[in-house]
Amino acid sequence: MLAGGYFGRALIVDVTDGTSQILRLPEEVLRAYVGGAGLVALRDGLCHIAGSHLLDPASGEYTLPYVDRVFGSSAPDVAVVRLVHRERGLMVAPGNPLRLGGIEDLTRPRKWAAVCGELRARAGLPGDRDGRARSSPRSPAEVRG
Repeated sequence: MLAGGYFGRALIVDVTDGTSQILRLPEEVLRAYVGGAGLVALRDGLCHIAGSHLLDPASGEYTLPYVDRVFGSSAPDVAVVRLVHRERGLMVAPGNPLRLGGIEDLTRPRKWAAVCGELRARAGLPGDRDGRARSSPRSPAEVRG
């Protein structure tokens, strides 16, 4: 089973009309390009160092459960060095004009419309800042950003 949460999905946002969709990435793409490939390459002797930031949804722990799975009984021969600590969050404009408190706010239609309206205004697209488009969008060449 692959990780849960937002892992394996991409959020596609159309700021011209405020719609969004979630694109689920195929498992073969995830296995080839996301996370664990570096650990497998290290195990197989194809590299000397590998980065990893994989969340184990069962334990809520990063990296170590995957090191155990990939290396098995040879895991004691592997050194794991924590180089970075990161926190996830939203970066908002100074003063937080949309009063976003967390990612869950983006699931509320009025907040989502406000975010899309703001993005549309900054890109020079027609519409109100409350998320309503006034007319059809311009050509892609006319969109700023």
